Amino acid sequence: MRTSFLLIALLAAVQPVFAQSYRYQTDLASIREDRLEVTLLPPPLGTPEAVFHFPAVIPGTYATADYGRLVSDFRAEDAAGQPLAVVRAGNNSFRISGADRLARIRYRVDDSFDAGLKQDPIFEPAGTNLEAGRNVVMNHAGFFGFFEGLEDLPVELEIRKPASLHGVSALAMLEQSPERQVFRAADYHQLIDCPILFAGADTLSFWVNNTRVELAVYSQTGEPYASRIYRELKASMDAIAAFLPELPVDRYAFLFYIADYREAGRMFTSPDPSLKDLLAFVRQLRGKGFGALEHGNSSVYFLPDFGVGGVEGLSVESMIKDVAIHEFMHIITPLGLHSQHIGDFDFVDPVMSRHLWLYEGITEYFAGLIQVQGGLMTPSRYVSDYMRDKVRAGDAFPEKKMSFAEMSAGVLEKKYHKHYNHVYDRGAVLGLLLDIEIIRLTNGQKTLREVVLALRDRYGAERAFDEAGFIREFVAEVHPDLQRWFDAYIEGRTDWDLAGGLLPLGVSYQASYTARLPRHPVRDNDVRMDMLGLSVSKTGKKEWAGLQPGDRLLQADVDAALRDADGNWLPEGTQSSLRVTRKGKELRLPLEIRYETVKRTDGLEWLGAPSAEQARLRAVWLGKE
Repeated sequence: MRTSFLLIALLAAVQPVFAQSYRYQTDLASIREDRLEVTLLPPPLGTPEAVFHFPAVIPGTYATADYGRLVSDFRAEDAAGQPLAVVRAGNNSFRISGADRLARIRYRVDDSFDAGLKQDPIFEPAGTNLEAGRNVVMNHAGFFGFFEGLEDLPVELEIRKPASLHGVSALAMLEQSPERQVFRAADYHQLIDCPILFAGADTLSFWVNNTRVELAVYSQTGEPYASRIYRELKASMDAIAAFLPELPVDRYAFLFYIADYREAGRMFTSPDPSLKDLLAFVRQLRGKGFGALEHGNSSVYFLPDFGVGGVEGLSVESMIKDVAIHEFMHIITPLGLHSQHIGDFDFVDPVMSRHLWLYEGITEYFAGLIQVQGGLMTPSRYVSDYMRDKVRAGDAFPEKKMSFAEMSAGVLEKKYHKHYNHVYDRGAVLGLLLDIEIIRLTNGQKTLREVVLALRDRYGAERAFDEAGFIREFVAEVHPDLQRWFDAYIEGRTDWDLAGGLLPLGVSYQASYTARLPRHPVRDNDVRMDMLGLSVSKTGKKEWAGLQPGDRLLQADVDAALRDADGNWLPEGTQSSLRVTRKGKELRLPLEIRYETVKRTDGLEWLGAPSAEQARLRAVWLGKE
């Protein structure tokens, strides 16, 4: 009798909570003309009027999306199926009269991938796609909305679907069968943070320490990719596991959409493309947002398949390493360490944070550092190639007109947004300089990694730091003198001091210089390459390395011919060889290392004979002390 009484009491307590939730229903088999009908059984509102919103912006994108533009045929009904008055208010909002009688909302949504949005196009990894019977990219901001002030209510998604499609997500799944999956989010914020990829069976899972990693891929070409991506991804995840004391999530989902751009690849590799081909190539790629978007324990990727497998920087696999590490590391910042502007994100009228130096710049810096400490990139190549490229790009940031913090806070405005991409180059270099300054000021007792993780442990995903006071709190973790660094390079408009900032680590920087470097068999030769730089299209009379028209070679092959295993230049006079593919067969062309005097800009190199102090701090930076 007591058991029955307790059960009745429990059910009575749970029922109102369950009723106070969003219950969405849709059927992926009903996609027509790239549109999907969605039904919402709303929570009781108890007010005569309510406003229903779709997000204008979502976390991590730093750009206006206005997902409500994709919504049409919006209808509100009472329990008898009678329509209630609805007025559309702008791109994203619907004002419903008689909301205290609201029983059901129905509407149709278009997908963003081919919606032709000319103003404020939606970044594909944050977008939506509907390919009937083949694929659905379900970034929830483009499908499901919320009532103003009720973002904290639970959300249930009942998705009916063809048996050939299976949804992979970090969301909790309550039920599943071949034709139905039911997902549940704790609130609207978690819903937006957990997209779903519906596709076929190109999936696999693996473990990294205590984290189960799921990998789901949809490829427009139909070519299976999961196992190939896994080989690249596993090494990256192992490097992350070595970098972090523990992985902060039990489960992580990588969701990949691989678009078919083989025709563009053929144009790339044509030895002499016509103007018509070039214009077609530009039209095909214009406005496409290749890349990825991070979430709490998942990330979404939109990558091109150019049909040039194995080519560094252009094959799907080679695009993944740096991007995947970057996106995964967002579990530290901003997902585990953020201000109130992200922790309590306003989807309708967002206030942007001043701390993109932390959320994106430091994350991008960690993505490179992890590769060095994990053995995926040599320290020499990190400095002379990887970081040099970021220095050259980051130099274009107009620090005399705006500070990095000002750009961050105003990033939704056009004059600031056009400089947003500098978070990935200048931001990463600032991360390196900050790490060196922390190591120097603490005499090697602390690194940037340790400071960020200590602050992450203090706050975590559920607690936000104070936007205005965070830098002071960060400085307090290190040394009072670090405030000058932030005043100059983050809050101020002072240009970076690369030569002085890099020197404690034993790295030299020269804005312009003359150097003796090995003669490059492509760049310093009388040859012409195709658009992708993959094959020789023409050779001249002064060609000296033995290359012929049609020879294919990769940048990795050139590096292997000119550098030793540690990434250092081979001595002059060394007898090396250059691997090429000629008429389908692999050849090795003999190559004698010849040096010549050249003029270069933005030179970064490790000092060959660092001081004892520089060597000690370098060992700390490398994670060896």
